Amino acid sequence: MYSPARKVRASIRRTLFLILTGILSGLLLIETVLEFGQQMTKTSYEPTRSAGLMLNRSQMLLAKEVILEPFMYPCKANLKSATPSYPLYIIIKTRAVSSGAYFQRRIFTRSSWGQEARTLGIPVIYAIGKPKDAYTQVMLERENKNFGDLLQLNYIDAYYNITIKSTGILNWFASRGCEHVTPYLFVVDDDVLLNLPPLLSMISNHTFNFNTIYGLYLADIEPHPSGKWAVSLTDFPNRTYPTFIIGASTLYPAIVVPKLVDSVFSLVEQSQPIFFLDDVLFSGIIAEQLGIQRAPMAGIEDCSYTDLFSRVIITECSNLRRLYIWSKFILSRLGQDTYEVDRLISKTSYTKWRGDFVQMRNGTAIIQPNEFDQSTLNVFFGYHFNISFLALLILIFVFISIFISKLLPTRQISQKLPSVSLASPRANLLTPIK
Repeated sequence: MYSPARKVRASIRRTLFLILTGILSGLLLIETVLEFGQQMTKTSYEPTRSAGLMLNRSQMLLAKEVILEPFMYPCKANLKSATPSYPLYIIIKTRAVSSGAYFQRRIFTRSSWGQEARTLGIPVIYAIGKPKDAYTQVMLERENKNFGDLLQLNYIDAYYNITIKSTGILNWFASRGCEHVTPYLFVVDDDVLLNLPPLLSMISNHTFNFNTIYGLYLADIEPHPSGKWAVSLTDFPNRTYPTFIIGASTLYPAIVVPKLVDSVFSLVEQSQPIFFLDDVLFSGIIAEQLGIQRAPMAGIEDCSYTDLFSRVIITECSNLRRLYIWSKFILSRLGQDTYEVDRLISKTSYTKWRGDFVQMRNGTAIIQPNEFDQSTLNVFFGYHFNISFLALLILIFVFISIFISKLLPTRQISQKLPSVSLASPRANLLTPIK
């Protein structure tokens, strides 16, 4: 028997099915368009170009030319003495400016751990290049006259000339015979803080090997495809760098320095292009060729760590944060409370660099982890949703709704219809309605 209620119920199910099917189709269409767009963008990258230029012979020979000589700490070997004159020799890489942040770093170092180094018989000198104006040069000459601790080399001081600076540092150290007056050369950046007593303890306890370069040790590092350390496949075709020590703090055994210098200038005289990243060049490529080992040094932290008292060196600090961490170090050494200075440190920030690359050096895209996280499989393990999975949930909901609607009891719809006699249809149709 025909039921109007069944017809209404079927109509509702059909309408619900069409609406949800339309939503499902729309979502799938959107995802298809997005996926197509991603595929198009993944092939739009250019092959990596190096951030800096490889250095040529004329540029590298500038490393041998010294403008200002530090007279405070001469490397004159005492041939009658069996012990070196200095337990450690420290050279700080800084910039040729007479004001601003880099100048303030030198002033602060001289009054903080640099002053402590002098009391311990440790030389601390500052390596710079040439400024771009004559006035700054005059001010630098005056600074060296006052302090006697500037080593100025004859090249324009710029970031991508850092290999010239490092070559000049090592060449000056070797050419002045400094390997005879100290067992170690420690080359650091100008934004570091040093806790010297534990470092001297490691040296006196023969912790270090004389054929090993120490510092922040990096292995299996791939050249960057973008950013300020980007390196092209032409400049460095290998997949990874040799193991190397980050240039912010590198401890060289003094006896290996002349070997490094001879090796780099041998390449220069052959007119070989010289790599513009100094730490990869000296502690990686050349050290590997010479059979010099590299190893991590204990006690190195970046500036997210604030307790210098329990470490040897903290690197990459802003001027203000550096001041506060040094103040905390002095208070800790005196056994005093550091609550107030910790509060001041918390108001400064340190942002650790992250290399979120989207391409490889040959120009193809890198599949980032978040693309894998959006897959349907990972929804069950990582609770991540994407459009396909949402569409699948809607489809399941549609079928469940239809199934439940069939199980629900039907409420009959009563409707009074006019009675029509089937026995005499013609008579009924002709009878006027009163």
